[in-house]
Parts: sequence; structure tokens; C-alpha cells
Amino acid sequence: MGIGFATAAVFAFLAEASPPPSSEPPCPDPAAVEAQLARLGVEARSLADALERWRRDGNGEAALTLLAGHERRYPRGALWVETRVARAEILLSLSRNPEALAALDSLSLANLPRARELSTLRGELRAQAGRCAEARVDLARVLSSTETDELGKRARRALSSCP
Repeated sequence: MGIGFATAAVFAFLAEASPPPSSEPPCPDPAAVEAQLARLGVEARSLADALERWRRDGNGEAALTLLAGHERRYPRGALWVETRVARAEILLSLSRNPEALAALDSLSLANLPRARELSTLRGELRAQAGRCAEARVDLARVLSSTETDELGKRARRALSSCP
């Protein structure tokens, strides 16, 4: 009888001391999630201001100035990739191709939603810059899915400029 009581007491103690493992991850702190969303909202507004200056007002130089401030405030923010793509697009609209290429060179394009389009663009810019080996890598990715759409045709044209 004493052994049964002791065993029950040990099991009760262990149950209180260590809750059973859960298959679900612990719930994040709602206040921390809210703070993170607020920071993301401020970062998104900053990027949107630059894009608005470019798209609505047509002022690429002012947009680049706003982007520079954004990049200082959020050097590796949640929207870092979007910021680099925006920088490249604005620079292209200003015919500043070498700078646009530098912005695209800083990115891994593989898993981006616009990966094929951005690979075409970067491949074209690399070919223009005489960086044909790198251009071939980008453009081969584009051509691996299809050669007959507009991006495939652009990729073929860019490849034809490389010896």
C-alpha cells in the first residue's frame, strides 16, 4: 500500500513539473506580433512613398533619394528584396543601366515571384556590360521553361549579342 501511494505521488509531481509535450508550437506573444506588424507597416509606407514619387509623380531622382533614406533606416528590412527591385526599376527608367545591374546583382532571383522576368532583365544587362558568362546563366534559366513567349524572345536576342 505504501508503494502504491509513493508511486502515485511521484507521477502527480512529474505531471505538474513537466507538462506533456505539445505537437503545436507555442503561441507567439500577441503584443510582440502587433509590434512587428506595426514596424512592417512603417517600413512598407516608407517604400510606398518612394514608389509613389516615381509612379505617380514621374520623379525618378526624388524616388531614389527617398529609397536611399529608406535603405538607411531599414538596411536589411523585411522588404529588402522589394526595395532592391524598385531601385533597379527606377534606375532603368532613368537609363542608368550599370547602376540597375548592380542592384540586381545583389539579389538571388531564384525564388522571387518575378524570377523569370528579373532573370531576363539581369541577363540582358549583363550581356550589355560584356559579362556574357553570367548573362548565359541567367538567360538559360529563362529559356529552360519556354523560348516562345516574350521573355524567351528577349533572352534569345540578348544571347545573340554574346560571342
